[in-house]
Amino acid sequence: FRLFIEFFTFTLIVGYQTIKLRADSNLLVVNWENVGGNGKAKLVDILDCTKLTSINADFDNLSGDYIMAWDLEKGGWDSVTYQYCNIPDYGEEYVNTWLGDEYAITDLEFNCGDAFWLFCKIAIDSISFSGQVANGAVGGATLVEGANLLSNSRPTDLDLTDSTVVEIVGATSINADFDNLSGDSVMAWDSVKGNWNSVTFQYCNIPEYGTEYENVWLGDEYAIGPTEIPAGTGFWYFAKKAGVTITFK
Repeated sequence: FRLFIEFFTFTLIVGYQTIKLRADSNLLVVNWENVGGNGKAKLVDILDCTKLTSINADFDNLSGDYIMAWDLEKGGWDSVTYQYCNIPDYGEEYVNTWLGDEYAITDLEFNCGDAFWLFCKIAIDSISFSGQVANGAVGGATLVEGANLLSNSRPTDLDLTDSTVVEIVGATSINADFDNLSGDSVMAWDSVKGNWNSVTFQYCNIPEYGTEYENVWLGDEYAIGPTEIPAGTGFWYFAKKAGVTITFK
């Protein structure tokens, strides 16, 4: 699975701004609070989708730009691949919208803190995001065993060791022999280098080694230190068992 995700590229989003999208895959993070009554934000309300490539008039599968979303509750990809549609000849309902299962028109909505992949047919030099940036708690999640796609939707860096902003309960510690990846781990995006962080952070809770090894994260060469996940960035949490809870305060 780790080999698979290395093919994807993040586009960092923080605040109201214009961004660039590359041809192929772009991993976006929703960190806006302009939501409707159901607590979600419609993608067409926060992203200028009119610059995207529409599915063609024959509705050929994946002929336009499309989205794959991560289903955190199921611990896998959403079964529906959402496809962008902008075909005025078919009527107003087919203008600047998204198609879901069996090409049905859908209100593609996301919670603050969600992440999704947008696959573009062509590169877009400038596309606008808008909305009220989240600056506080964005809820939490109960993780499944294996891979979980999470995001730092805050406008500041996230340190998983900082109990004032995040609480993680039920994590599996690296074992006493410090065997690589024997416990829960995190992979984050390096926005400076433009690729996955070379360091995989590993959770450690071994009281017999001293208080400094209690409820901490280990970085390069198992050094104790902060896990600074940049603002607006997604990250993968690999859980050894289901039921880990992570709450952003």
